[in-house]
Amino acid sequence: MRRPALLRGIILLAFCACSKPDDQAIRDQINEMKQEAEAADWPSFQEHISRRYQDDSGNNYFIITQLIRNDVQGVQGLEAEVEIMGISISEDQAQAQLKLIARGKRSGKLYYLVGRDDLPEYPRLWFKKEGRHWRLLKVDGIKGSEESSW
Repeated sequence: MRRPALLRGIILLAFCACSKPDDQAIRDQINEMKQEAEAADWPSFQEHISRRYQDDSGNNYFIITQLIRNDVQGVQGLEAEVEIMGISISEDQAQAQLKLIARGKRSGKLYYLVGRDDLPEYPRLWFKKEGRHWRLLKVDGIKGSEESSW
């Protein structure tokens, strides 16, 4: 084996050994999204959403990012309880089932963005691998605060 080919092989092997398994990468991404939401770091949060985002309600990337901004406007002390119930992966697509409650304070009162303490939401997140990164492609199963009696 020639020296350049051997060097490329070693680099490729090192890259494969250092890259995370897809399951762990998606878990880490969900946890990053939680931390970014709690920190109100919306530009970083939006980087996890695919420009090809399209859900069953007809929301695309631009609509969903605006909906998120509108829903969190004026909310302080945002905190999210996220439990990853399961992840399934097939080639360049993945799904994650979550148990989710997101709450904060708006005008000094407790405000639930998603779910409630006694009634969490169980959304399904759809991801697609874009290059080396998993991006959120679709979310379904969220009723949202409009159905909350709080």
